[in-house]
Amino acid sequence: MKHKKIVTMFIMMIYVVVGALGPPLYMKVAGEMDMFSTVMQFLLWGGVCTLIFQYIKEFKFIRPIKKGSMNISVLLCILGTATIYAITYSFYIVVMKKSSVTETTLLVNLTPLFAVFFSIMFLGEKIKSWTGVISAVLLCCIGVVIFLNINLANLVQVNKWLLFGGLAIAVLFGVQTTIGGYLHKNNILSKENNTAIGMIGGAIILWLFCTLSGHDVVLPATIYDLGWIVLLGLTVSIPTYLKLVAYELGNGMGKLSFYGYLSPLVTAIISYYMLGEKGFEYVLLFWGFILITGGIFILNKNVIEDE
Repeated sequence: MKHKKIVTMFIMMIYVVVGALGPPLYMKVAGEMDMFSTVMQFLLWGGVCTLIFQYIKEFKFIRPIKKGSMNISVLLCILGTATIYAITYSFYIVVMKKSSVTETTLLVNLTPLFAVFFSIMFLGEKIKSWTGVISAVLLCCIGVVIFLNINLANLVQVNKWLLFGGLAIAVLFGVQTTIGGYLHKNNILSKENNTAIGMIGGAIILWLFCTLSGHDVVLPATIYDLGWIVLLGLTVSIPTYLKLVAYELGNGMGKLSFYGYLSPLVTAIISYYMLGEKGFEYVLLFWGFILITGGIFILNKNVIEDE
């Protein structure tokens, strides 16, 4: 295809901007509705929209799960994915409230680090160079210390919610990515269907939690309020769709994944104007971002092959 690079860049820049809108919107909508209601409805709309976009792309109804693939292991994987979505996105809002959208989003950039190690352990991913892997881990660790401005001599001052909460989110996302890789590798659930079913399942789990705990679910009172929830769902479903479109143009998924590392920088700008976030040590955030991104790049070069 002519001009593939230009088209890919255009598609992926839209991918970056739409995805970067998500975290600030969580905070805006969660401020008007309670946390569980926001996450539950966001996951539901996001999952439904992801399925719709996939069917539009294929121009036909596609069975999410391949015929004859369902067994106990697959059911447990789907349940695990749904549970991770429910917990992670709920926890995401808590951590952002305890710290900031910008810092939390930057820390979640460590997700591939954990995804790679879980893939090595459970999916049989091969390592090209342990030196490269160790270098990548060291760069990521130094990046975290720098952008969180951690004084190693006085760890008491570290924002524990941000540090441990952000790491927990990255670990959970890493587990979810590994489960998704297992289902995709075994031709059971494609990446887009894994996202959709995980989100819808997460919404169901949160609904059951609210019902059993007696927690009242707050529904949008007006079409305007519903619009914000749907928009929030689209911040996941549209990037998922755009990444698949770019992949089908002949781009490797590994290379496309690096566009995602621009999202925290765009999120920082959006959060500044939408939420009034400011007062960060932006030089430290920038260099921390560079080091983490460099670490993940080296890690991909030494472990993950383009599909």
